[in-house]
Amino acid sequence: MEPFIYTPKPWYKKTPFILFVVFCLAAVAFQFAKDLKTIRIEDTQNLDSSQKSIQVSKTQWTKVFEFGGNGIKSSANFELSSKECRLKYKYKSDMDIGSFNAYMVKEGVDLMRDGGYPDVMLTASETGETYIHKSEGRYYLSVQAAGKWNIIVEEKK
Repeated sequence: MEPFIYTPKPWYKKTPFILFVVFCLAAVAFQFAKDLKTIRIEDTQNLDSSQKSIQVSKTQWTKVFEFGGNGIKSSANFELSSKECRLKYKYKSDMDIGSFNAYMVKEGVDLMRDGGYPDVMLTASETGETYIHKSEGRYYLSVQAAGKWNIIVEEKK
């Protein structure tokens, strides 16, 4: 019979040891993050008024154009100066089912001749908004609808 020889497991096979190391590392990382946040808060509180006067530009949605009606209409031209634009629309159908198509068309483009895809297309009454991705320039709205509608064009400035 062979003698019993004790061979310890390698450190990486000791599950309790691994869990302990992971827990300690997590605790140290948490404390470091907490201390870093405290330092940043204290630093901003200690700034004098001249250092706090950094201006942060706030952008907001600004109305560029509003257009409303009943049925089929085209608007006057309006200017877009930003690439971030949205249409806020309200459509009320005269019946349970309806048709509302709104196109934002570049000035000089004839929708009947050149064609295009609607930016908003509805088959029932709805209020909502959609974001438009157009380049800077002059545009007009062409609306084909059965019912009352209102559109507001806004851009971020």
